[in-house]
Amino acid sequence: MSPRASLVEAICLGDEEAVLELLLELPVEAGGEVNSLDAEGRTPLMYAAAAGRVDFVEALLEVGADPSIQDRLDETALLKAAAAGHTNVYTRLLRYAKAEEKAFAATLLAAAPHGPLPPGPREDSLESSSPWPDRLARAGAYAADLLGDSAPQSRLARVLRSRKLKR
Repeated sequence: MSPRASLVEAICLGDEEAVLELLLELPVEAGGEVNSLDAEGRTPLMYAAAAGRVDFVEALLEVGADPSIQDRLDETALLKAAAAGHTNVYTRLLRYAKAEEKAFAATLLAAAPHGPLPPGPREDSLESSSPWPDRLARAGAYAADLLGDSAPQSRLARVLRSRKLKR
């Protein structure tokens, strides 16, 4: 088994000792190994973020993991953590993200099944047969509150804002 496969396996199993041992065995300039991709384009950092293991995320960042790498779905470790509702990992990775990714990640986090949503009507009391429209509306409002004026309003607004910044 390759060192990368062993590292991903240790992360998925939550084996702290094995992760530490494997990271200590990496060469000093291990950026290449720690950023290697699997068949889906995922890095060990993405697996750690999706699992909510902030300790593994911090260790991987320490040895040169690149949080800006995107997998085949164009998702980064930040987006994987946000979609899973892992606020501790989300907070740790947020500083590495660009503004547009931050806005999308905030929305994902707010909409995550266990993510932080502001108080709203109980899902079983909604008149609609599906709780998702209300949940997504609250998620969008929550993301806007988190990001203030920097939250993109629409695709058009984002394009206009980016052109304004280029001038």
